[in-house]
Amino acid sequence: TKAFRSDWKQKILKFDENPLAAASIGQVHRAKLFNGSEVAMKIQYPGVANSIESDLDNLERIVTMTSLLPPGLFIEELVEVAREELKLECNYKLEAENQKKISRVGFDE
Repeated sequence: TKAFRSDWKQKILKFDENPLAAASIGQVHRAKLFNGSEVAMKIQYPGVANSIESDLDNLERIVTMTSLLPPGLFIEELVEVAREELKLECNYKLEAENQKKISRVGFDE
């Protein structure tokens, strides 16, 4: 994902500074485009993807050094699965592409 350029607010008509929702990796804000469309802007906290990598490395070290997992459970595999899942979670571009696909399919109410 790319960081916003300093002129990002000039590309939208209105932006609500108060988040609609917040999670561990970002926030969702209301915005209005120049064509009148109301949208949700999902904004990732700066550096979150890098900090996840570091946190997982630290978790693996601590669990390995302290033998917290029972025999037969391997922290390396658990961390690798978490790494892949969290990498997807941080990929807002992929999420936007998936939302576009879903919107083309449509849903019956």
